[in-house]
Amino acid sequence: MGVLSLHNECPPSDYGSDDAAAICQGLVVGEDATSAMLKALADCLNALAAMDDTVGNIVAAWTAAPRPDGDDMAERTTAVQASYERSFDALTQTNDRIDIAVRKYRELEDYADRATEAGRGRDFQAALVQAAGDDFDTLVNRRIERLRNLRVRVSLLQQLQELGIQTIGNYDFSTFFMLFMEPLRDLAIAVNALYDEVVRGALASKQALFRVARLPGWEGDGATAAKRSEEGSVNREWLAS
Repeated sequence: MGVLSLHNECPPSDYGSDDAAAICQGLVVGEDATSAMLKALADCLNALAAMDDTVGNIVAAWTAAPRPDGDDMAERTTAVQASYERSFDALTQTNDRIDIAVRKYRELEDYADRATEAGRGRDFQAALVQAAGDDFDTLVNRRIERLRNLRVRVSLLQQLQELGIQTIGNYDFSTFFMLFMEPLRDLAIAVNALYDEVVRGALASKQALFRVARLPGWEGDGATAAKRSEEGSVNREWLAS
């Protein structure tokens, strides 16, 4: 089970071959969803970093050459444009990745429903609710909700791309700052909200796993039991915060 994944039952160590194959299919879907989501988050962070480079380059150009003339100003403006373009290049595949993640999480919901109908994962589900305060469907849908919110923020920013190019070309840096300050802040907030939810759900899944699964290396000796107890305490404190 992946570090930041979300599942509704244990790994297939205690099941027959047929159930184990079905569980593995569900695990793959969950990992695909989480992978696409994390790639989208990475895109957004790279875009924000490139935009910070853009702001730095703008300030350097603005303070070094207040008048839009001379080779120095042209060189600095080229640096502004280059970092600005990198910001949007980072977002080229982001919406597609978000769409993949949403679709995969919907598939994971369907898989979880089939597993529940088959009578699997009941202990895990109960432990997950106890750890997170929410059931599996709620946790999945909260990720989907935040993915969709992130997609809106990315799309709104992309709609400003051409206008930003114009303001840079006109050396209208004051307008540039006013134009992008709020959309970039909103994108950063959406990234933070999604990642926070990812970590919250992943910790709850891990805690549920340790409560109900029989995993090699986690049973049988006092040191291992103490480690499990300690990790469960840390996770509960984080979830409570």
